[in-house]
Amino acid sequence: MGNEVALHLSGGVFFNLMLAARKKPVANQNQCLKELLYIYDRSAKEMAGNSLVTIASRFRNCDPDLHSDYIRFGDPVVVEEFNGRMRENYASVVGEVKNYADQYLDLEVNGKWLGKTI
Repeated sequence: MGNEVALHLSGGVFFNLMLAARKKPVANQNQCLKELLYIYDRSAKEMAGNSLVTIASRFRNCDPDLHSDYIRFGDPVVVEEFNGRMRENYASVVGEVKNYADQYLDLEVNGKWLGKTI
């Protein structure tokens, strides 16, 4: 029992679940990723072009070799900035998540299961 590994939901798996819950006609995966990342990291708005297509595909596929200046979940500066926003303006961050869900996700049909799960 000493080799047990704690289960966690990776960003790529979570992103795949969100893509399955997209509104129809299907929202662009690149824009979905960019807007999702922006909630966490304000510099993500700068993502564009072919690099965004590649990053979104590799992130969706849980590519362990994906190293990007735009996906910075472990960056201590980004983490602290996000945590500061959560401490100082929690309602605003929740509002951003709600706006994201309203814009991109179909929580009534395609993603009803996602809303219940989260």
